[in-house]
Amino acid sequence: MVLRRASILGRVSILGLAVLSLGGVIALANVNQFLPQIVAQTTDIQQSTNQNQFSPARNRRGLVQVLNLTQDQVQKMQAIRRQYRDQILQTTQQVHQAKQELDTAVASTASDSEVRAKYQRLAALQQQLGSLRFESTLAVRDILTLPQRVMYVEFMQKRQQRVQKYVAQAQKQGQEIR
Repeated sequence: MVLRRASILGRVSILGLAVLSLGGVIALANVNQFLPQIVAQTTDIQQSTNQNQFSPARNRRGLVQVLNLTQDQVQKMQAIRRQYRDQILQTTQQVHQAKQELDTAVASTASDSEVRAKYQRLAALQQQLGSLRFESTLAVRDILTLPQRVMYVEFMQKRQQRVQKYVAQAQKQGQEIR
């Protein structure tokens, strides 16, 4: 009887560890995916204080200035943004929905194969979203000169650092609230 309880406890512990590990992997893989949602939630507050550092319009103005883009380049960039915007937004929404479905499945009595299928769907959507973003970056790259490409990479790296810092602060504040 004691051996049987130990065996059950061991299985439960392993299952719990697996669920936590899966959640951690998904969370790490999805940091960038949730950024638009985090930014959208704080946009109203930031706009009221006029400090919206992640605003697309502000970033475009900054990019135009930093890269010293011509009017033709600006128009081509706007066309690229319009071309990919709807696809990226739709796929982002699908990723969010698939993440919620996976979370629900993990927390439910769903079979391992059902949970695995939800995870595979989420991974496929994340891959699709990454590909869309990559293709839009390639399209932008094509309209830039070589020196502008170097500055573009630096601009995007600095922006990513600011975003990561912001996310870390938001996560820290979220932990303090709990």
